[in-house]
Amino acid sequence: MAAVAAAGIVALTKWLRRRIVGRGYADAMRVSRKPAWQAVGLLAAVWAVAVLSGCAPVSEEPVPEEPASVEPSTAPTWPPTLPTDGNVEECIQYSMALFGVEDPEQLTEVDCRGMATLDGIEQLAALPNLTELKFIDNPSLTDFAPLSELAGHPTLATLWLVNNPHLSDLTPIAGMTGLTYLEVTDGPLADLRPLMELTGLNKLTLAGFGNLTDVSPLAGLTGLTDLGLSRNPAVTDLTPLAGLGGLSRLLVTESPDLTDVTPLADLTGLIELHLTTNVSLSDLTPLAGLTNLERLYLDGNTSLTDLSPLSGLTNLTELDLTGSAAQDVSPLAGLEGLFIYQ
Repeated sequence: MAAVAAAGIVALTKWLRRRIVGRGYADAMRVSRKPAWQAVGLLAAVWAVAVLSGCAPVSEEPVPEEPASVEPSTAPTWPPTLPTDGNVEECIQYSMALFGVEDPEQLTEVDCRGMATLDGIEQLAALPNLTELKFIDNPSLTDFAPLSELAGHPTLATLWLVNNPHLSDLTPIAGMTGLTYLEVTDGPLADLRPLMELTGLNKLTLAGFGNLTDVSPLAGLTGLTDLGLSRNPAVTDLTPLAGLGGLSRLLVTESPDLTDVTPLADLTGLIELHLTTNVSLSDLTPLAGLTNLERLYLDGNTSLTDLSPLSGLTNLTELDLTGSAAQDVSPLAGLEGLFIYQ
């Protein structure tokens, strides 16, 4: 009896499978397909009887399953695509993706690259939490005047203007008196007078300006603790720096005609001094009184031979003479703990 029931169930199962699978499972399940629903109900009843009688057959063929639907990925690509000939709106969208921010009002840092225009800069001015703004590598950007709309921003403290080959005038940033950090590099800049009112600056970097000769506008920035003047080959007069007594770190590098560092003699608060690759520099006498110096970098100074002015710098722990002409370090023998790179 059980064998007969089992044989009947197998036959009925095959018939129903052909009926349902042949039409497609989705079609068979539609309400309008009443025969299919009846067939499924009948199959369920037969299976129930078979289970109760202990003679349910083992399926001979797997019934294909409906493939699971796959939702398209909405995850953002990483890294975000840099704007090309972009505008301020694209810059904000790029920064949101870069820093994982969903609401622009949450942005504290905005990174603008590949810009062609500053149209829409009022969107930056409206960001309530903006503290750091970067304009880096913008070869197509020619008009920087709209930057003036950021004057007086209540939270903006850090500004980078790096490698913008058409930036020749800093007047648009003259009103950003809340800045504490400013880095401007690589362009035709020659006039630093717009910086005179930025007296809140603690750190300033000016590098890569072939036309820059006069640094006198910096004389009043007495709040500076870190000043970088690198790759400005025409800067040879350091007199305006003499009054910046708050400096703890100073870089004056790659000025091939610099011969006189006398104005640095009164910067007794200096802890780190870079005078790298100033190939005409030979006299270090003005540094003799900088007794707080801990790190001094004189590498690449091919005219430098006499190190005796450094013999009294008792706090000096690191001295770089790599590539310089100074080979005799015996005057420094009394400086305990000094490591010399040669």
